[in-house]
Amino acid sequence: MSMRVEFSVLLIINVLFCECSNVYHESSKIVYRPDDASEYFGYSVSLSKQRLIVGAPKARSRLRRISSGQVFRCPAHDLDTNHNVTCLPIGVSEEIEDRIFARSFAREDLFKDGMWFGAAVSATPNGAAFICAPRWTTPYKDTHLLQNGMCFMLASRMAKEYLPLVDRSRQAFLSDEQRSEYGEFGTHLNYYAYGQAGFSVKVSESSVILGAPGLVQWTGGVVEYRPIDKNFKNSYLSKQTTINSYYTKEVGPDEYLGYSVESGVFDKNGTNLIVAGAPRSHFGYGQVLIFEPSIRENSPLNIKYKVVGDQLGAYFGATLCCTDINGDGVVDLMVGAPNYVRKDGVLHYDQGAVYVYLTNTQETHFSLEARGYISGSEVSGARFGSSIADLGDIDGDGFNDIAVGAPWDDDGKGAVYIYRGGRNGLNKQYVQRIAVEDSRTFGYSISKGVDMDENNCSDLAVGAYNVSEAYIFRCIPTVFVSVSIIVPDAVNLPVNATNFTALFCVNSTPRTTIKNKAEWLMQLGFTARITIDTKENRASFNGDTEYDLYIAAGNENCDEKIVMVKPTADLSRPISIKFYLEDNGSLEDSQKFPQNAARLSADSVLQTSFDIQLRRDCGEDLICKPLLHMSLEPLSSTYVPGTNDTLGFRVSILNSEEPSYGAKVHLTLPSPPKRLPSECSLDDLVVTCHLPAPLSRSESVEWEIELEYTYRDSVAKELKVVANLEDPLYDGTDIERKRRDIAILIKPEAKLAVTGKALPNATVAVTRDKFSERGNMTLVHYFEVTNFGPSDWFRLPVQILLPEKTNLSSQIKGCQELGPSLECTWDLPALVSMPIVLPLRFDMGLYGKLLQDNSQFNITTKVVINLEAQNKTEHITTTLVLEPAPPIWPYVVGGIAGIILLAVMILVFHKYGFFSRNRPGNFNRLKDQETDEASSSGTTLEETRSTDTAEESVSGADEPTFLTETSSRGLLADNAT
Repeated sequence: MSMRVEFSVLLIINVLFCECSNVYHESSKIVYRPDDASEYFGYSVSLSKQRLIVGAPKARSRLRRISSGQVFRCPAHDLDTNHNVTCLPIGVSEEIEDRIFARSFAREDLFKDGMWFGAAVSATPNGAAFICAPRWTTPYKDTHLLQNGMCFMLASRMAKEYLPLVDRSRQAFLSDEQRSEYGEFGTHLNYYAYGQAGFSVKVSESSVILGAPGLVQWTGGVVEYRPIDKNFKNSYLSKQTTINSYYTKEVGPDEYLGYSVESGVFDKNGTNLIVAGAPRSHFGYGQVLIFEPSIRENSPLNIKYKVVGDQLGAYFGATLCCTDINGDGVVDLMVGAPNYVRKDGVLHYDQGAVYVYLTNTQETHFSLEARGYISGSEVSGARFGSSIADLGDIDGDGFNDIAVGAPWDDDGKGAVYIYRGGRNGLNKQYVQRIAVEDSRTFGYSISKGVDMDENNCSDLAVGAYNVSEAYIFRCIPTVFVSVSIIVPDAVNLPVNATNFTALFCVNSTPRTTIKNKAEWLMQLGFTARITIDTKENRASFNGDTEYDLYIAAGNENCDEKIVMVKPTADLSRPISIKFYLEDNGSLEDSQKFPQNAARLSADSVLQTSFDIQLRRDCGEDLICKPLLHMSLEPLSSTYVPGTNDTLGFRVSILNSEEPSYGAKVHLTLPSPPKRLPSECSLDDLVVTCHLPAPLSRSESVEWEIELEYTYRDSVAKELKVVANLEDPLYDGTDIERKRRDIAILIKPEAKLAVTGKALPNATVAVTRDKFSERGNMTLVHYFEVTNFGPSDWFRLPVQILLPEKTNLSSQIKGCQELGPSLECTWDLPALVSMPIVLPLRFDMGLYGKLLQDNSQFNITTKVVINLEAQNKTEHITTTLVLEPAPPIWPYVVGGIAGIILLAVMILVFHKYGFFSRNRPGNFNRLKDQETDEASSSGTTLEETRSTDTAEESVSGADEPTFLTETSSRGLLADNAT
C-alpha cells in the first residue's frame, strides 16, 4: 500500500531589530570658525542649499567701529575635502551681495551699537537671508531709547530693512482700565516702546513671523509679514496688522508671549496658524497659544488652542517645533521647557524636557493630545530643550524626526540628541547623542535640517557660541534590509523525498531615495548564518552555513542551498530552518564621510525561520484545506476606569476542516498589552499570535489579552482593536472572514459633590472704627469639590462666580479670570477632595457707602460644575453688618439738663447778690476817700479804722458793708462840693 505524504509549509518571521549605525557621521564633521575674533559666533545658525549663515550678535563690526553684531556667510559646497572652514562676515568681500550690504550698513540711523544684529537668522524660500536685531533702538526726546527691534533681508541683488514697531503714535497707548493686572503701570502703557521685534523668527512658505516679547508692558505678541509675491520671488514683504495683546485675556504683563514662534497647519481646512510661546505666563507655569491672525488691532487673538505647562518655573514654551512626527498629514507640536526638573526624590536643577503633543483633527476643529515628554540624559544643568529643530524624515520610515539641543550637558560642553518620530509620537529613547570634544554650549542653536549632498537625508548644522564655532554633520542614507527563506514547490515534493532546494534571500531597499542615482554604488556587508533542525538533527545542508555577503542598495540576492533529509528521520514534527545576518563593522571607524555606504533601518528584518511539516492527514490531494473561523469580542463592553472592569479582548479561532499549518493572527492594538501569551510577539503595537501547528479539525484556540491604558481625558472614547487572520493554506475569496474589529468604549464615571463654608463666620460685624478707617474687610469662602469615584477626572471644568464689589486677594492656581468669574480646570483623582480657598477683599473706601446706606452687604460666591448628566452648584454668602450708630438723645437730654442747671445757679447767685458785689477798683477809690477825710479832721487813717472797728464791735454787725458803684459816685460828688 502506497503512502501518501503531504508537505505543508509553516513560515514564521521573527523581527530582529538591528544594532544600527548612527544617523549622522560624527567623525567627518565640518567645523566653521570666524576669520577674526567675533563674540557669540554660533549664537544662531541657518543652513540652506547654498551656504551656512552664522550669527555673532555681540561681535564688533569691521565696516564701522561699533559692536552692532555680525553675520557670517560660510561656504558649504565642498563637504568632502574641507573639514575646517573659515567664514567671512557679510559686507567685507567684493561680491554684489556684500557691496549692497555695505551700503546699507553705512546708514547710522539703521545700524547701531548694541543692536544684536544676528541674534536670530533664517532663510526665505528664495534663498535670501533674513536677519534680526531685537535690541535695535531709536531715541525718544533725548530721554529714552525705545527698543523696537529691526530685521533685515539680504538677497543676491537687493536688501531691505523691516522696522515693524517704529510708529511714533503707537509707542504707548491709553488703556481702558478694564484689566486690573495692568493697574500698577497706570493708564498709559508701553505698547511698541520696548517690543524687541525679531527676538525669535519663523519663515514659512507663506509668511514671516517675528516674536516681540516686549509688547504692551512685556505681555508680548507677534508681528506677521507676508510676501507680496508668492514663494518670495522678491524681497518685499507686507506687514499685517499687529494685534494689541492687552485685549487678549489669556495673557498679561511680564509673560513674554513671542519668546518663541512657529507656524503650521493643524486642521483640515489648511489654514496656517501662528504658534507662540509665553514661558512666564499662567503664573509661571508657561503656556503656548495657537491662534489665527486677526485683522483688527484692538481685537483679542483668535485662539484655536492652548497648552499649559505642568511645572512652575520650567520655562515651558521657551522653544517650539512644529512638524508631523506621526505621519498623519498635519503638524504636531513639540514644546521646550529647558528648566524642567524631574521629581524623583533627588535634588536636580535645570535638566530640561521637550513635551510632545499630537494633533487630532475633527471636522471643524482640532485638539492636541499630550504624549509625555523626552528628556535626554537628564543631567542637572543640561537645559535640554534649549533648541529644537525639524530634521524631516532622515531614516525614510515615513515619520519626521527632530534634533534637541542641551547646550550645558556634560559640564557645559553640550550635546545634541536625535529622536525618531513614530505612529505614537516620538520614541522615548534617542537614536543618537552628538557631542564635540572641547566644545562649550554645543547645541545652543540648531538649524532646520537641509539636504546638502542630495542623498535625500537632511544634514545638520549646530552652533556653539562659547567657543565661536559652528558645525555641519552629514546624514548617512538609510536602507531597509529583509531576509527570507523560499522553498520552491514545497507542497509538490515527491513522496519519500530525501532532499529539497531552499533559497536564502536578502532584499535591500533604500529608505531614502538618492537623487544622484548612486544607489548601486552603496553596498552593505554582512555575515550570513544558516541553521537547520538544531535540536533533532534530522536534516543538514550541502555547503557552507556561514559566509560573507555583500549586497548593493536596491538589489535582491538569493543563495541556493540543498537540504538533505535523513531517510529514517521522524517527520511527525516540523523541520525548522533559520537564517540571520550580522552587520560587518561600524561606519564611524572612518574619518571621511562614507560615500558608498548606508546604514540599516531600525526595522530591518535580519532573522527569519521556515518550518516544513510532513503529514498524512491532508486528504487525497495532499494539500491541506483548513477553514478557520475567527471571533473577536471585548472582555468588558464598556470599560469604566477605577472599577473592576477588565480592559481587553478575547480572540478565538476554530478550525472546521482539514488541519491548519502556519496560520497567524495579527492584532493591531490601541495601546500596549499588559502581558502576552507565549505564542504571541509584539512589534510597535502589532501583536502576532501563531496558531498551533497543526490545528486539527474541530480544534480551537483562544487568547485573552489585557491592555495597558492610562487615560488623560475624561471624555468618553473608543479604543479600536483590529484582528487579521493570515492563513497560508486558505485559497478562498471570502476576505471578510479574515478580518474582525471591535471598539471598546472607555467611559470614565465620577460622582462629584461640592460643599462650602464661610470663614470665619457667615455674618461679620463691621465696627464703626473699622468703617471709619475705610480699609479692607477680608474674609474667606472655603469650598471642597469631592470625587467619590470610581474614575479619576481630568480637566474638570469649574466655574466660580465672584461677587460684585469684591476682589480676590490672591490668584487661584488653575483658574483664569474672565470678567466677573473664574474659569478653572483641575485634575481630580477618585476618592479625593480638593479644597478651593477664595480669599476675598471688600474695599470700604470704594464701596463703603453701600454698606452705610443699607447697614448690611451680602457677599456671595458660587461654584458651578457643568458636566453631562450631573450639574453641581454650591454657594456661600457672608453678610457684612455695620455696627449701629450710637443714639443722640442722651446728648440732647444732657444738654438740656445742663442748661436748666446753669439757669438755676444763675438765679441763686443773683438772689444772693453775687452779681452785685464791688469790684477791686471800688475799694481803692474808697481807701483814697478815707485818707482824705482823715487828713481834714486830723485823725489818722489808723485811728479812723480803730474807731470803725470799735463801732462795729458795739453794733454787733456780722456782715461787712460794701460800697456800690452808686455810693462811690455819691462820695465823689460830696467831696466835690
